[in-house]
Formats: sequence, C-alpha cells, structure tokens
Amino acid sequence: HFVNTNPLHADSYPSIARMESEVIAMTASFVTDNQSGVVPCGSVTSGGSESILCAMKASRDWWLSKTSLGLVRNLKSTLPWCKSVAKPEIIIADSAHAAYIKAAEYYNMRLVTIRVGKKTGFRLMAKAVRKRINSNTAIIVVSAPSYPHGVVDDIQGIRKLASSCGIALHVDACLGGFVLPFAKDAGFIRPEYHFGMHGITSMSIDTHKYGLAHKGTSVVLYRSKEIRKHQFTRVTDWSGGLYISPTMAGSRSGAIIAAAWASLLAMGREGYVAQAALLLSLTERAAKGIKQIEELEVLGKPDSTVVAWASRDQKKIDIFKVNDEMNKRGWHLCALQRPPALHMCITPAHDRQTIDKLVSDLKKSVAEVAKGPGDSKEGMAPIYGMAESLPDRHIIGDVLVAYQEAALDS
Repeated sequence: HFVNTNPLHADSYPSIARMESEVIAMTASFVTDNQSGVVPCGSVTSGGSESILCAMKASRDWWLSKTSLGLVRNLKSTLPWCKSVAKPEIIIADSAHAAYIKAAEYYNMRLVTIRVGKKTGFRLMAKAVRKRINSNTAIIVVSAPSYPHGVVDDIQGIRKLASSCGIALHVDACLGGFVLPFAKDAGFIRPEYHFGMHGITSMSIDTHKYGLAHKGTSVVLYRSKEIRKHQFTRVTDWSGGLYISPTMAGSRSGAIIAAAWASLLAMGREGYVAQAALLLSLTERAAKGIKQIEELEVLGKPDSTVVAWASRDQKKIDIFKVNDEMNKRGWHLCALQRPPALHMCITPAHDRQTIDKLVSDLKKSVAEVAKGPGDSKEGMAPIYGMAESLPDRHIIGDVLVAYQEAALDS
C-alpha cells in the first residue's frame, strides 16, 4: 500500500508524513529527559551514514552561524592561502565510523583524528580531546558505542568540554541507540546519554539495527530546531517552484517509513528492554568465554553488543589466520586493524548456545593456528597481513578502488 508513496509530497501522503513524525518522536522519547525541558527534534534518513552526514552539515552550519568569526571565516575561505586554516574541524577517535571521513570529504572540513588504545580501554577521553581543540573546532564526535570495539567514549567528560567551548557534540548511537537507553531497566549498569545532558547537540540512532526495522531507516536527532534547520535545503528561486528537502535524499519510499513505524509500535518500550536484557547478557557471556582462551584478549570492556578480541602475541597466533579457521567452521566475523583483531556483533538471532559454540570454535581455531606457520595464500590473512605491512596507505586505497570498480562493473 505504501510502496508508491513519497514523503517529499506530504500534502499528497499525509499518513506517511504522520508516521515519519511518530517514528522521530518515539525514537527521541528514549533519549529525552523529561525534567530538563529539552524537546528533541529530528528527521528520518536512509541509514546511519546519512544521519551522520546530515548531523555534520547541520552542526557545522549552526556553529558557523553562532560564532562571531563566522563571517570572517567565510571571507578567509575565498583566499587561496587561507583555505586550510579556515576549514571547520571535526574531532573524532580513530574508532569512529568511516562516515565521518566521508563527511569531511563531502563538506570540505578538516578531520582531527585521535588514536585510542589499551591505555584508555579504546575510548576517546576528554583529556585527549582538550589538547586538540582550537579556534577552528566546530564538532566533536563520541561513539555510543564504537563500531570496532563496542565501547562508549567518555561522553560525560567530553560533553562538559564541548559545552564550555561552544562546540557541537554529536553522539553516534547508530549501533547502541536501541540498546543502551534500556540497559538500566534491563538491570545493567552502562554509560548513559540523553538530551537532558548539557552539551549534547545531536545524535544518530539507527532504527534498522536494534530498532528491528527494515534496512534503509535511521533517525537523526537535534537538541533544538535552531540546529535542525541548518540540515534543510531550501530553494526559493528555482523555476520548478518552491522546494525544501529535510535530508540528502529528495524522493523516498514511504513503505520503509511505514515498516519502521510498525516495528517500533510492535516492540514498544517493554520489548526493547527485554531485547537489551538478552543482548547485554549474551555479550557479557561472550567476553567472559573469550577471556578464558589464554592466547586471546578482549579489547576494552564491552558496553553494548559488540565484542572485540585480539591475539596476545600476533607473531605467535595470527588473528587473521584464526579468522580463516573460523570461516571454515561457518563463522563470518569482522576483521579489524590497528590493532589486528576480530569482532562479533550480538543480535537477537543469537542465544547462549550460539555464544558457547563461538567460544568453543575459537579455542579449536587458535589451537589449529598454533600448530604451525600455515603459510596459506588463501583467505583474509594474507590480505590483512599485507595491509598491515605497507606504510603507504595510498596503495591500499588504490586496491580498494579497484575492488569497488570490479564489483560495480562485473
């Protein structure tokens, strides 16, 4: 029924417009503090990357509009010798999603990347951020949790820092937005974040992950309409008429919005609390089991539904060879780099038996790799081994481009 509807024409499809509004409101309600008086607003996008791109654009323009140096920066940007100086900057951890790199490329912003590691539990900390703030810093990004390691950055410390400096703070909750807000009710102590916390200006939350909606929907939220309006594209002098679009896309299918609306209503708050209880307990079980494998170590302390682990000695036990062994046993895990590692995202499709099987197969795979060098030329180990050894990352980038072209042109 909704396949042919288009929310761009809200006057023609009022039911879809209403559903979109309610998806935003329901998602926002999970990260709203009713005592604060802050009423978040937002829009529905096609996924986490678009939510991030929208938030970066809106945050940049909001920051420029409120700083007294905005006009000066715009003038300086026209001077060829000042272009790099005048670029607004985004501070991220190297564990932040790749979409922020895309945003910096799209919007001509400078990316300031901070390396995270064992010392901070793979979390971005306020102390490290403070050292990188300057007069060009427009946005700071924190992950809740990060995609590679499944840990939540130092939101409490960084939000206070952002607030005191007048910098936009985006909470990337694409992965944890339908899990962590329900952790407390599910009986777990986890880092909290909501718009009642001063300093947080925007969030991205994927309905198509743990919201259990169909692929192709996410929600980007803002602290106020004053920030959100900078996301919109408004055209007043087009021969095709007056035009306004809230996101990067123009036309969209209303069917995906309707499916997200139905999913959120079907699950309800009680459903998401029960889901959080299951997922967080399984994640703890997985982390505990992996820690018992002598040759492996868990990276950080998992806050949400992702567990990452590495070899204690990569020269003795190549974690990418372990991955290849796991592939032979039917597992499809995600390979990480810097440091070399693997991770698994726990979903509602998993249960205690799945986790126990994961740990058991990991033990067998590690034992198999420990038997000998196993210089196989197949699998992912040679590829990631080569990538780790090459100092020139441009070569790896060229390989990725060739892979993408082959996929598109086959």
